Amino acid sequence: MFDLNKTQYQKLNANNSKITKAHTAFLQARQDYSQQMSEIIQLQLACAQNLLNEES
Repeated sequence: MFDLNKTQYQKLNANNSKITKAHTAFLQARQDYSQQMSEIIQLQLACAQNLLNEES
């Protein structure tokens, strides 16, 4: 019985480790995406500002 519980615990621990790594990768990808979107928005604002300056 103890060996079964130990095996189950090891599998649970390994599974939790995989989930943690996957979640960390997801969070990093989301941060990268947010950074890219921020840069795109800044470029769009700069383009809009340039257009407004040309019209003046």
